[in-house]
Amino acid sequence: MVSVDNIATKLYSLISVNSATGDEFNEWKPLGQERDGSFIFSWVHTKEQESRTHIGIYEYDKNLLSPVYSFPKKVNCTQASTNSDKTLLAFVIKETDEETKESTYKPYLYKIGTHFDDAYDWKLERNRQIMVQFLYPRVSVLSENQPAKLLVLVHHEYIFQYQVKLKTDNIEDDCLSQETLVGKFLWAQWDPEQQTLYYIHNRKRNRIIAYSEGEEESNAGNDKITPTLSGLQFNDEVPHETVLNIPLNLPHLTVSTSSCLIYEDDAIPLRIHDCSLDLIVLTDPNGIVCVCHHYLYQPIQPVVDLKDEDSSPVHFAYSVTVLHQSCVLHCVIPDIPWNKAKKIRPLFKIEGLFP
Repeated sequence: MVSVDNIATKLYSLISVNSATGDEFNEWKPLGQERDGSFIFSWVHTKEQESRTHIGIYEYDKNLLSPVYSFPKKVNCTQASTNSDKTLLAFVIKETDEETKESTYKPYLYKIGTHFDDAYDWKLERNRQIMVQFLYPRVSVLSENQPAKLLVLVHHEYIFQYQVKLKTDNIEDDCLSQETLVGKFLWAQWDPEQQTLYYIHNRKRNRIIAYSEGEEESNAGNDKITPTLSGLQFNDEVPHETVLNIPLNLPHLTVSTSSCLIYEDDAIPLRIHDCSLDLIVLTDPNGIVCVCHHYLYQPIQPVVDLKDEDSSPVHFAYSVTVLHQSCVLHCVIPDIPWNKAKKIRPLFKIEGLFP
C-alpha cells in the first residue's frame, strides 16, 4: 500500500494543466487501489456553472492521471475497479432519495474508450452496499482470449464472480458468465496485493459428542452457529481456494441504535460492511494476519436506545487478534460520551516485523 501527502493538490495540478480559465476541480475521492499500485479517483469538474463527475486512473510511479469515464452530471460514485490491462472499468453509483433519505446502490461495467452511454447496467439495485473488484492475474501479459474476472459483492446477500469476454465494443448479457462464490455474509474485505477475499459469515460448528454404550444419540444442540472468518485465495492455476476458516469471538454490540444499515463506503482498503461491525484485516507478504475489531458497548444493563446527541457514557473497546501468534490484545477505554465515542475510529497499522 502507498500513502501520499497532499494527493488532492498533486492530482489537481495534473488535471488542470490544459483546462480553461475559471474551470474548477474539486471533491477528490479515492475509489479503489489495484494490485499494480494504481489508484482510482473521482473528482467534480465545474465549468460555466455546470458540474460533472469524472473517474480517472492515477499511476503513482509515473505521476500520471488518466481520465477514463465522464458522467453527464454530478453523481456520487462510491467505488470503482479496473482490470489489469485497463480496458474495463466497473463502478458503483449511490443514489439517495431527498425525501426518504434512503440510498440505492447500482453497479455498472464500462469498456474504456467507448461512449459513456455504453456502460452496461446490471439492473441490480439494492439499499444494501454493493462493491465491485477485478481480479489481477500473476502473469504480466494476458492472452486475447482470456476473460477478465470480476467480483460483485452485495452485502448480506452473495458474492458473485463474473467472467467478462467481449465480442464487440458493446457489453451485452451474453458477454458475462457468473458463479456464486459466497452466500449470505456479514462483512468482507479485499486484499489487492495477496488477491485474497476475506469475509465473515455465520457457520455451523459440529461438535463431536461421545456416547456410552446403550445411550441414544441426540442431535439437540449439536450444531452451533458462530461467526467465522474465511479467506478465498485467487490465482491463475485454479479459480480459487479456501485458505482460512477461523471462528471469531466478536462481542455483541449492545449499544442500541437505529443506524445499523449506515455505510461508510470504504474503498481503500475495499471493505463492505455497515456500522454494526467495524473490523479490518491487516496482512503483509511475510504471513502476518491481524484481525482488528472496534466496538462500543453500554456498561449498565439494560441498554437504552441512544440518540445522536445523547451524552450517556459508553465503553470504547478494540481488540487485535494476531492469528500467526495465536494471541489477542484487548483494550477498553471507559466512560466516553456516546455523541463523541460514535465518531471515533481507531487506526490500525502494521509497523516493523514480528519476531
